[in-house]
Amino acid sequence: MQEALEEVIQFYKDNDIEIKTPIKIQKSEERIYALMELSYKTRNRYIENEEILDKEWAYRGLTKFLHINPPNKKIRELIKKNIIHSDTQPEESPAILIYDNELEELLSKNENPEKKLKTIFTHELWHIIEHEEQSKYDLISEGTATYAMYVYAQDTSMLDNIIDKKILYTTWHLKYEYAAAIVKKHLNGSTNLKKMLDNNIRREINEDYKQKTSALFDNVLRNEMFNNPLIFLTCINELFEQTQNSHPTKLSESIIFDSLNRREQQRVIEIYTFIQKKIDKMK
Repeated sequence: MQEALEEVIQFYKDNDIEIKTPIKIQKSEERIYALMELSYKTRNRYIENEEILDKEWAYRGLTKFLHINPPNKKIRELIKKNIIHSDTQPEESPAILIYDNELEELLSKNENPEKKLKTIFTHELWHIIEHEEQSKYDLISEGTATYAMYVYAQDTSMLDNIIDKKILYTTWHLKYEYAAAIVKKHLNGSTNLKKMLDNNIRREINEDYKQKTSALFDNVLRNEMFNNPLIFLTCINELFEQTQNSHPTKLSESIIFDSLNRREQQRVIEIYTFIQKKIDKMK
């Protein structure tokens, strides 16, 4: 793995992007629910800002879909509660790339495991590059990392026409592939990855992404609610601070639920009941 990592670091260096952060690879004995996870030995405020942006985008889209209107201060209170605050700078924090047995199984079944591993490294290392740029993390950061991955694989054609296709996306798809397609559009297909660090270009991409995903978000969540209820349950559980098997009666302990009026609360309970019935039918 170390050799593949070094090759990807060299790939970025060849593209005039030098990674300064020390990087370690570590296997987890526990399931990490991702092919690879980027972590830091000590957190920094840019990682904190990254998580705040992600959660605010997701929570606001979800509350709009649920037709509830919790006060902004309650959303911020929930985010603050779920964020581990930071007191270090990026340069003080070595990056750790964590993987588990699932990645090893995936690579063992892949026709070109070395190339697959390198594309995964390319994605994760782009996040490190954006952390080094300090303020570069925003709503398109998974999209820029995904675009970098396709550039490394020398095949960005998979992103063509994604924006205009009339298909039902998932929230994951919006965050990664759809965002990467918007990045490619604004770069005019350029493979010069340094352009993705330009503040003006990023501002334009972010605005385009916000506008397009806002129009799609309701349909995406509706699709997940009916066709992927487990994914949808995970989303609303996070918003209402519930465990995977929570019964709706525990909603009264939620910051967001407690801030709603009675009609909104009843709507949330009905959605929970609907989702749980959908999941029960799948068993």
